[in-house]
Amino acid sequence: MNLIAPAHQVIADMKAIFQSKGNHHNFRKEELLSAELYSSEQMKRFGKALAKTHKLSAKPAQDHLLKRLADNETLLHEVRKLLN
Repeated sequence: MNLIAPAHQVIADMKAIFQSKGNHHNFRKEELLSAELYSSEQMKRFGKALAKTHKLSAKPAQDHLLKRLADNETLLHEVRKLLN
């Protein structure tokens, strides 16, 4: 009885999770994070410029962040199970 999955099976399982075509883990349409790091002064200027582009609305906005965080949590739990 083999309780520990072979490495090739763990890798295959992880590939299946990350390459899932379902909506649950499909974040390929999102813009990639920039590798550039801003100094505190650059961040201050960027924040001010960004704030000027936003418009307030009386309508409630959809909360995409909480769903994304929940999806990330699920994915991290699945990967943790595979690695353990």
